[in-house]
Amino acid sequence: CQGMNYIVATLFAYLKDTELTFDMLVALVVHHNLVALFRPQVPDFHVKNYVVQQLIKERMPQLYAHFKKLKLDISALTGNWLMTLFNGYLSYPLVLVVLDSFFLEGWPAIYRVILTILQIHQEEPPEAWSYRSQPR
Repeated sequence: CQGMNYIVATLFAYLKDTELTFDMLVALVVHHNLVALFRPQVPDFHVKNYVVQQLIKERMPQLYAHFKKLKLDISALTGNWLMTLFNGYLSYPLVLVVLDSFFLEGWPAIYRVILTILQIHQEEPPEAWSYRSQPR
């Protein structure tokens, strides 16, 4: 359940009600199939990272080529973002917007955030991103 605690903590901080927090978590797990993301061997994690890799290849070919040249596994950048739905990695107000978008749109919202972050920072070398990848 790596990452689920971040999601639950953010939901609880916003809702301030344990039963409602549980109901919202169930809604995420059931309606957006988060179970597959938190199973042993995290099968959906690999699928989601593959989708991100293909989106980068299609929409940001120069960055994709740069990552390939560096032999950089995209999951090194996006893994924690996917597992936590950005909870603990973006500011609290922004995470609320991301969660709201995720409730409405599902994974396309998360993919859009990832692509936006990469687009904003694509001119910087990946090692300059390390401080941005740490939880806040």
